[in-house]
Amino acid sequence: MAAKGRGALGCRSLKCLRAKPTKDVLSLNGRFHQPAYGTSVLPDAPARALAAGNVHRVPVLQGNTRDEHRLFAALFTLDAPMTAADYRHLLTETYGGRQAARIARAYPPGATPALAWAKVGTDRSWVCPTLAADRLLARHVPVYGYEFADRHPPAPDLRPDFPLGAYHSAELPYLFGMGDLRLDDGQSALSRRMIAAWTTFARTGTPGNDWPPFPHTQQLARNGFSGVDAAAEHHCAFWSRTS
Repeated sequence: MAAKGRGALGCRSLKCLRAKPTKDVLSLNGRFHQPAYGTSVLPDAPARALAAGNVHRVPVLQGNTRDEHRLFAALFTLDAPMTAADYRHLLTETYGGRQAARIARAYPPGATPALAWAKVGTDRSWVCPTLAADRLLARHVPVYGYEFADRHPPAPDLRPDFPLGAYHSAELPYLFGMGDLRLDDGQSALSRRMIAAWTTFARTGTPGNDWPPFPHTQQLARNGFSGVDAAAEHHCAFWSRTS
């Protein structure tokens, strides 16, 4: 828990936190979605440190999958498909009524509302924040961005009523191997190219001569590597105007 969370409960130790009622700890649940800071190891919030340029001067390779939030939308629909009413409720609960209406116009529910919810989550919570971090980092260090975009990767057995696409963590079997998540021949070729890029980056600080630095985003797909306008694809201009 971040130092702010500890302070909110009046605690300075784990012993104190363990003595607190569960309901009090759960009231701060949203604050667990960040690294703990306010200590000698990490004295400042990472977002503030990044904005101030307090970062290690080393090259950075980071990116997203094209359909990050589809995995989480699938978990939302384990019991029943998401309806348009469910989608509107989620938008309102997350963004408030005024913004929810604006987002629903930009991301209409369509025939599969879960896909609209996944697109909102992918763009707002994953890709656009990553690109914003890339811009800040690129002031100080070389940055190499990517979008993993194999639309039919090996997938967990969730069986939603929509394709998982390049879901959150879908790139991991291509880099590390993941037990029974087997790759076909085309995916194996993509895997070899990704591993070569990652290891070249670890050795030299660049993933290869064919991978330009930010603002370029390299799309990783079975038919090869190519550039993609990730900000346009994920409507980041819209989200920059939406709090």
